Amino acid sequence: MLATFKHIFTPRTSNNRHPRIIHPEGLLALSILTITFQFALKFATLHTPLGNVLGYSSSITSSKVLEQINAQRSE
Repeated sequence: MLATFKHIFTPRTSNNRHPRIIHPEGLLALSILTITFQFALKFATLHTPLGNVLGYSSSITSSKVLEQINAQRSE
């Protein structure tokens, strides 16, 4: 198994001094893997609620933030 990884990722005489990962077949496999991963991430984020950065129980407003900042500045 280690020899297989070495053949794929390191230049050796068995792969003509070019790692198999940069041959056209290896680049095609990497491209397909990357595209599949991107689609999986896109599908996973479709069902997650966005915009709830501060959480459900937080009720902070911009005026409250400004008041707190000004209080810190005055100190």
